[in-house]
Amino acid sequence: MTSARDWGRPWGPDPAGGWSGWLGRAHLWFTGRVGGVSAPPFATLNLSRHVRDLPAAVAENRRRAASRGAPTADAVWGRLIHGANVAWLGPDAATGPGPVADGLLTAEPGLTIAMTFADCVPIWLASRVAPVGGLLHAGWRGTVRGMARAGVEAVLARGVPPESVDAVIGPSIGPCCYEVGPEVVDAVASLDLGPGLVDARRHLDLWETNRRLLHRAGVPEERILVTGLCTACHPEWFFSHRREGGRTGRNGGFFRMDPA
Repeated sequence: MTSARDWGRPWGPDPAGGWSGWLGRAHLWFTGRVGGVSAPPFATLNLSRHVRDLPAAVAENRRRAASRGAPTADAVWGRLIHGANVAWLGPDAATGPGPVADGLLTAEPGLTIAMTFADCVPIWLASRVAPVGGLLHAGWRGTVRGMARAGVEAVLARGVPPESVDAVIGPSIGPCCYEVGPEVVDAVASLDLGPGLVDARRHLDLWETNRRLLHRAGVPEERILVTGLCTACHPEWFFSHRREGGRTGRNGGFFRMDPA
């Protein structure tokens, strides 16, 4: 697998407590749980309005995230349903709640895409030859329903060659922590992606599953970066639905294609 430095600009830690990087002209962000005002169990930088946190706290958290570089104020926020549907955002896209879709893509420079995560896999896509890309949300359901494939196919349908597409698999629950039931094991096995995705303890590797799905859809293996940051392993950095029993805040993922 490639490193982010092979793409010219590093994906690395942000001193404000988040992570940021680039895919060509596309700027990526991921915010963790540090530096907000929410009280437990949403402490402290919860960005979701759908987890029963105080609306005023979420508003302040989004303001603080924006002050550190994450573009919350002008973002179109995906309304997630753990599916594999993709929506394109054009120049008429309004800030705030966006389409009901787990994949948001755009060819509009300056438009910000945002989603919230608390173990599910953020996947960023961008072409190096055209201003086309976006952000996907893939939990185990979205993964087995084909979110990665749907996102890549939608980008390629805009006429960009597969070899021009880069992908980043961001912070999410890792194979170290994600024990699943037999129905999930069977669903992943039905994808026919080969061995090594579920270990003897029934720990699922969502990173590798989505990496293989991205490659099967056409993204070159050397253009896929797995950041390898497990949300469940790092309570000091991230919210984790699994670790915290479902009652927790949400990390934020962002994508913006910068103007040429």
